[in-house]
Amino acid sequence: MDKYKVLKFSKENLEDSIAALSGIKPMLQNLVREINGMNKEQADFDVKEMDEHFETAINAMVTMLVFMENQD
Repeated sequence: MDKYKVLKFSKENLEDSIAALSGIKPMLQNLVREINGMNKEQADFDVKEMDEHFETAINAMVTMLVFMENQD
């Protein structure tokens, strides 16, 4: 059994997490821009990189949610 991992997620938990990540993403993007100050090029790079990670996480959760709904 060591080679298997069991993950426990509820549909409600995934839906809440998707909404939460989607909600905080613009706030964090603004914060990254503020922290970078006058360095717009670095700010744009950091925001783009962060956005990609957020979208990957959100898409993974949506995929899991769809899979769970199809199992019902």
